[in-house]
Amino acid sequence: MGHVPRARLRRQPPIDTLVPTLLLSNETVLVDQPVPLRDLITGLAEVELPGHTQQLLALLPQGARAEATT
Repeated sequence: MGHVPRARLRRQPPIDTLVPTLLLSNETVLVDQPVPLRDLITGLAEVELPGHTQQLLALLPQGARAEATT
């Protein structure tokens, strides 16, 4: 059998690979199952980043906070 390009051997793009996932919130299990990497990244970006952005903005002095949000 001849050389088979590596791309043809993959059944799914790497971003769709299932990743064992355990997500906890205050010791409560939110997810305990394989999740596609794409969903893990986009879900965390949509849910976690806005909250952490607000936490970081709250640490800025008042004048800098207003400037950072405009």
